[in-house]
Amino acid sequence: MLIALFSPLSLFMCAVTLALIVYFFLHSQVDADDSPIFCTSHGKLARPLGFFERLLFAMGKVNNTCYINTVLLLESKVKLDQDHAKKALLMLLERFPLLRMRVTERSNQPCFEEMDNAPQSLDFRRMENVDSENWLHAFQKQINGAPFNTQQGPLWRVSLLTETCDATGQEILYKNALLFTFHHLISDALSIFELKKKLVEFLGLLYNGEAIEVKSLPFSTSDRARDAAFTAHVSGKDF
Repeated sequence: MLIALFSPLSLFMCAVTLALIVYFFLHSQVDADDSPIFCTSHGKLARPLGFFERLLFAMGKVNNTCYINTVLLLESKVKLDQDHAKKALLMLLERFPLLRMRVTERSNQPCFEEMDNAPQSLDFRRMENVDSENWLHAFQKQINGAPFNTQQGPLWRVSLLTETCDATGQEILYKNALLFTFHHLISDALSIFELKKKLVEFLGLLYNGEAIEVKSLPFSTSDRARDAAFTAHVSGKDF
């Protein structure tokens, strides 16, 4: 009776997920708490994927359920400088090591490895044909977007919609929308929330013309440390 409550597709996906968990548990050779960080011959940071990261990586090959889509809606009394937006996103790349990663294979084992042209590898697009008032339509299209090239990276992308404005009396309010897609390998709900806060902070500093020296956070040694790597010092002035 219980089985009849679920569709064949749901049961199949549950079976695939369970099989992947069992497989990676039995074949796990690298402990999630002890994934050693090393430098490649090109001087790039790298480390093997932890247990749960390998599970997410395998599930991502089946479908796009391991992708996180989110939107950042901005309202301000000044126009958004698109160059500032791109620069602020590049500053995020410099700040957070996981945003600079791709997935390569070493000794038959998937590994995080910094992209060749990091920290300048940014998948940033301007959607001139969709404005910020219609962000939901663009968001729905983005959910069904192209899969990430995990071997090449980056494992996230951003789209900036066309700015709109509302005029109330003598006051003008400018509205912008940034659409994000992240691979679950490098993000979760908490880390994305903190990342958005940092982006808004960077935009404010750029608008005020303040000099900013961005310092990279340490690259975590395991997937369990992902939250700490994203949130450490996130609200401090030590960029």
